[in-house]
Amino acid sequence: MYFGLVKNLFFILISICLCFVFGQCNDEDEQRYEQNLVIGFRHQIGPNPLTFQSQLFNLENGDSFMPSKLIYHVNNFQLIAEDGSKHSFDNQYFMLNPQSGIVDVNLGTFPNKTFTSIQFDLGVRDSVINSKGELNPLFIDPMYWQMNAGYINFKLEGNSPNSPNEAVILHIGGYKKGQETAQEIQLKFPEKIQGNRGPSKTKMLKINVDLAQLFSGSQSVPLRYFHKIHKPGDSAQIIANNFQFMFNF
Repeated sequence: MYFGLVKNLFFILISICLCFVFGQCNDEDEQRYEQNLVIGFRHQIGPNPLTFQSQLFNLENGDSFMPSKLIYHVNNFQLIAEDGSKHSFDNQYFMLNPQSGIVDVNLGTFPNKTFTSIQFDLGVRDSVINSKGELNPLFIDPMYWQMNAGYINFKLEGNSPNSPNEAVILHIGGYKKGQETAQEIQLKFPEKIQGNRGPSKTKMLKINVDLAQLFSGSQSVPLRYFHKIHKPGDSAQIIANNFQFMFNF
């Protein structure tokens, strides 16, 4: 009787192990998906989350600033593989608006390769998008001046005691030679992206956007002098040169 009990227990344990192994494999197979790459932009000013019309943020250049509006274009996304090749997400243009909660972009599926970095444009490089010379309606209102000046690539508004009239209006654009403000942003992944399959249908990457760096990137931007920009020109280009410093993982 003792040996019969041991034998039965042995077969029960073997059955449980087999069920666990095969069940786990089946579950894993059923849950592997070709993933869509989603980029989530998380906005902040220095160490603090970005808020609108509620907090006066201290900037590294000594100024303080209370944001009321932020809208900007991102497009021309590309993944850079370990071997140096690139995968482009064609015809993917987005207008981010944190105040309205529009901070995530779905780029679609991507190849089964190992990728080490991502690049994209902040701003629209040309005043028109398609070959017919027609404007993409996504970009006209509220981010377009007119054909001669092109798109507003980046719009930041708010208030500051450092501004002569306390208002801050930074509408950064320009696409003609010598007035370009669209900037290529390239970021290296903290960890390589291996393949394009996973347990969910979405591969989520989060990029931090620190607006404090807009005022203290390659060149300091004191709000005493840079408080009202609403056309292409030298001041717009100075601010645009700081775009790349805002983004990191």
